[in-house]
Amino acid sequence: MKTRTKEEAFDLFENHRAEFLSSARLMADMIYKSKGSVTTDDIRHSIDIPETINKKVLGCVFNTKEWVLVGYTKSKVKTSHGRTIGIFKKAIDIVND
Repeated sequence: MKTRTKEEAFDLFENHRAEFLSSARLMADMIYKSKGSVTTDDIRHSIDIPETINKKVLGCVFNTKEWVLVGYTKSKVKTSHGRTIGIFKKAIDIVND
């Protein structure tokens, strides 16, 4: 099996799971409007993720100019073992602060 870079994996995900990614991005937007920030943990807890999708690629949701990484936190998902994940905000809101 070929090892892929993060960017290659994200591109593949964008091309082959566009419908799921669109739903996940809509959920991220709803969470952001409610909380003021969003993480992949938030998304994982809010939508059903098909078993065929590797949850490690959920960061792809934020792989647009619409989102800005503003900090880090430890994942609370048990299987992530406290791995560091990003906290994101909308770029437009960062510019307007």
